[in-house]
Amino acid sequence: MVPTHPDLAELARSMFVLLTTYRRDGEAVPTPVWIADDGERLLVTTGAASGKVKRR
Repeated sequence: MVPTHPDLAELARSMFVLLTTYRRDGEAVPTPVWIADDGERLLVTTGAASGKVKRR
């Protein structure tokens, strides 16, 4: 099932998206992450030890 919102439907066709997180000093850090369509939502996943996870 593809999400009904047009922007989400376009994203659902991708394997990766570019996620931007921010360092404490405000610097943007764009990083590719995996994306998956579970039928109702788009899920984003990455390795637990990656820098983007540490910047939550």
